[in-house]
Amino acid sequence: MLQNFLQFVLGIFAVPRDMCVEQYYKATMSFSSTHSCQSLKEIHFVDRDESMVRAIQDVFRQKQSSTSSNATPMCKEQFGALEYGKTSEEIDQTKNPFSNGYTVVTVSNTLQIKIYLGSITDITADVIVCPQDEFCTSDNPIARGIFSMIGGHKPIPGAMGHTPIISQTPDKASPWKMIIHAVFPIYDQNYSKDPAKFGSRLNILMRKIIEQAEEGRFTSIAIPLLIEGKIDVSIL
Repeated sequence: MLQNFLQFVLGIFAVPRDMCVEQYYKATMSFSSTHSCQSLKEIHFVDRDESMVRAIQDVFRQKQSSTSSNATPMCKEQFGALEYGKTSEEIDQTKNPFSNGYTVVTVSNTLQIKIYLGSITDITADVIVCPQDEFCTSDNPIARGIFSMIGGHKPIPGAMGHTPIISQTPDKASPWKMIIHAVFPIYDQNYSKDPAKFGSRLNILMRKIIEQAEEGRFTSIAIPLLIEGKIDVSIL
């Protein structure tokens, strides 16, 4: 009973998965259609949850099937290998020689989407997105993983203010050139009464994140899906 209550008040109960992946897709395609000569060449969507990864893979493949874009699916062996921590070199490339552990969707001549099952901190990208709460406490598994790799230089709590995203330039030793801290909308009781409002807010946030990377003239960004950033209430 306590765990169910905490799931509800923390806003992670019954997150509309289909709506989430739909908005990720729409934000990506909106960026692609308005930035034909962009610096950003690769967007990586990452999650540890296989069902979430398959959901976003499916929406990109289905919606792109009527265009000239190409989707390279991830085979079952690759999902299993990545889930158990194997590197792309350990995966049998004869099964799917082009995806290299990713599902690859080419949405334009200058932009590719790579959908990956695993930890976002393992992804090679110029920019990484760090989910935050409204107080910027960096107290979630992704944030802890990021800052454990860059020496714990966290933004000041409360730094988000009223803006949904802030950027941070880490030290030279960091594997990333920029960290974008983002407050993702929480699907709570109010949004459950108006799911379209939740979808709109998520779409706007995703576009701001992608455009921030473009404005910095970076070539790649790694973005977590909402399921990976959830709080593990089993430990509360």
